[in-house]
Amino acid sequence: MNINIRSEDIVHVIGLTLVLAITLSFMEFAIAGRVSFLSLISGLILATVITHYVRRYYVKQEGRGASKLALTLALLYAFVIISTYYVYPIFPANQSADFLVYIERSIVFATGEATFKNLITLHPAIYLLLGTVLSLNILNPLFLTRGFMLLLTILNIPLIYMVSKKLYGKLVSELALLLSIFINIFWYYTVIITGLYANFLGLMLALYLLYLIAEYFRSKHRIFLVLALPTTLVMLLSHETTFAILLALWLSSIYDVVARKNLKLVKTSATLTSPLALVVLLAPASIRFLEDFIMNYILRFKTMTLRVMLITPVNPVYNTLKIISPMLANIYSSAGLSGLTLTILCLLYGVLLMFKRREGLQLTPWFWILALLLTSYFTVEAWRLALNALTPVTILSAITVRNLALKTVGKIDSSELTGKIKEVLKYELAAFTIILLFITSNISLTLAYDYSKISEKHQQQHGILEAMEWIKENTPESARIASIARWQFMYLPYIANRTFIGDYALSPKELIKSSLHSFLETYQVYVAVWNKVHNETTYYVDLYERSIFFKRIWSNNEITVFIVNCELSNKKKV
Repeated sequence: MNINIRSEDIVHVIGLTLVLAITLSFMEFAIAGRVSFLSLISGLILATVITHYVRRYYVKQEGRGASKLALTLALLYAFVIISTYYVYPIFPANQSADFLVYIERSIVFATGEATFKNLITLHPAIYLLLGTVLSLNILNPLFLTRGFMLLLTILNIPLIYMVSKKLYGKLVSELALLLSIFINIFWYYTVIITGLYANFLGLMLALYLLYLIAEYFRSKHRIFLVLALPTTLVMLLSHETTFAILLALWLSSIYDVVARKNLKLVKTSATLTSPLALVVLLAPASIRFLEDFIMNYILRFKTMTLRVMLITPVNPVYNTLKIISPMLANIYSSAGLSGLTLTILCLLYGVLLMFKRREGLQLTPWFWILALLLTSYFTVEAWRLALNALTPVTILSAITVRNLALKTVGKIDSSELTGKIKEVLKYELAAFTIILLFITSNISLTLAYDYSKISEKHQQQHGILEAMEWIKENTPESARIASIARWQFMYLPYIANRTFIGDYALSPKELIKSSLHSFLETYQVYVAVWNKVHNETTYYVDLYERSIFFKRIWSNNEITVFIVNCELSNKKKV
């Protein structure tokens, strides 16, 4: 039997699996009070069946699949993502509350402890989806959630490729993959730095929605519009930043009406927005909720303080850009000069497309960038919008680069040089472009640094994990654990099933007095000290070694575990 898998099939299976798994998990939760991996598996099976049906009856079998160049670039992009994850295989690179929040809020759906109050919250889609993954219960929750999101970041590559191809053609889609490697670093912040899980899920669904609309316009089959309806709803339940793509569709529709007297995109946008209007009509109280949601959350974003590490260079370029546009400043700080340059080119090229009266759908990525740019003036989290903008920037800048490249190649072809020299010049042009992207991209420098520290990072991560596993096997379940300068122990409850008190940078006496004293009469307390942390005069592990209140009971190259002498610390005044 000849099985021919096309890029379109892969995109449908990816997008529909996400939509159906989340929908089925909601139904399962409503019936059984919990979610399970059966919703995820059922979603995958249904997505495959629907994809086969759509392909058989609604898709013309024309042309070939992805080119060898596209496959090579996609594999290279995937290699960059996987190899970076390999540097941080156990714990993320930075201390971000999001990694822990998603575990805490998703696991209750898998264990059956959640109520509808847990569901009526922000980002319910990602909690339901991660709940189905955590229900597998084959590894600890941190490994499962990060591993699953790693898979999604890789599966996002075909979405970028196919959306670019449907909107602008094959060459643009290949260029979009090339540019993504250097400037589209949302994946890095998702699985390595800050844990933007809901953001990334919303982004994937936004790309799939664009693909469905483009396919609907091309084929004129309503099946794609039908599929776009649940995709829109699930997308909006993923993250609030996805409102930007819906706004972009409406702006593209208005442009189509004014410039091209075409109502098709308006009808499509109205159809996709209609379920939201139906909710408002059926539940008038939701109008107040929607108003509060927009005014207090979308425009202000999260009011909670998250401990994240962002690249925010203090230099004249960044400071000047911050005055002009917070989003552009953050694109410069995260993606580098190449990201900033391509973003500005996109903003200018979108205006050119309007003057050329291109169809509204081709302007949707430009309006998407514009919506995020304008919103960035009203929020303190412009960095998040900047990361979201990098995806439409990648897609739209690919067509800009294509036009510039074609003009340059045209001048080479029209010259009086020999054919061999012309071919050499074209290869030199391609090499120069790649080198320029490499040296002006922040991600290149970041990855070079990460790769140079692989051995050190692995030793740290495996040393911490070994300490957690020792604690799990050799301490009572009622034990309380504190850490010194190793925030990774905040994941201890999900790896070793022990209560974590907190991470500190305190001397033995200060730690007992300020944080441990209230636990000593009731619980056995342990302290995990990072061997390499020190002050101006001594290492902290030596301070705890010399303290009469602590006794060393285990150590490796990274961590030393001490037990607190409860009786002595209670008798003596600390």
